[in-house]
Amino acid sequence: MPKLEEIEDYEDIDNLDMDLAEVDPSLNTPIAPKITPTVVRSQDAEEKAMQEQWNKMAAENRVAQSNAAKNQINFINPKTGKVEHTSGMTKEDLKDIKKFQILYPCYFDKNRSHKDGRRVPVELAVVNPLAKTIADAARELGLLCIFEGEKCHPQDYGNPGRVRIFIKDQGKLIDSSKRYTGGKRQIMRDIAQYLQKHPTSISDLREIPYGPEFDGIEFKEIPKVGGFHMNSIVPLHSPFLMGHPMTKSIYEAPPPAPAITNSDKPMKMPKIKHKVVRR
Repeated sequence: MPKLEEIEDYEDIDNLDMDLAEVDPSLNTPIAPKITPTVVRSQDAEEKAMQEQWNKMAAENRVAQSNAAKNQINFINPKTGKVEHTSGMTKEDLKDIKKFQILYPCYFDKNRSHKDGRRVPVELAVVNPLAKTIADAARELGLLCIFEGEKCHPQDYGNPGRVRIFIKDQGKLIDSSKRYTGGKRQIMRDIAQYLQKHPTSISDLREIPYGPEFDGIEFKEIPKVGGFHMNSIVPLHSPFLMGHPMTKSIYEAPPPAPAITNSDKPMKMPKIKHKVVRR
């Protein structure tokens, strides 16, 4: 017959003396107090937090520099004729600048029609006008002017630069422009005559203020491309010289035509054979 054995309680495999607080940290018992977990940041997390803080500071610095660049105006010194930078302008100063009349190089471009942006008679227009030369003409005429080298006319984006001239204040001519009763149109004719006496050359590009990133770049004429209203002498920061996506393809050489080999010769049509069935 099978033999039955009795198992004592102390031989039970379950350890009933174990405190539940050792398993569940939310419990608090006399044997084991409540366990409070602590979070320890690793070195990688600290480096990531420092990098995020650094990126935030760099972004704020770039925004501050951008705002300072927007408020920077290039003035032409009437005594020396050189471009001088003035930053930190207030909103009132910027509001006063809007009173200035704007002159673009394309207003004096001989290769453009009136529809394409020319504003002076064709007999007074010139080839390759530059905004810096227009600023020199305004200074020569004794006009208060501002040179803005980055601004472009929508129809002449390849020749950056424009000039602001101060003619009237509250509808009245100021002292420097009292002799120009004909207004802006009369001033443009005098500027056009100055441009005719001072034709544009490669050396004129060196007088335009550039940043340090343009040091060592060669000053040269660029070839004209059919279908574009463009000049052969443009500033160094022109899209025609900076590889702009809109103009980069016009100077890239077309891919060479594939060589014709024997395998590329057209195949001859197969002969049509007729089968004759004898009856």
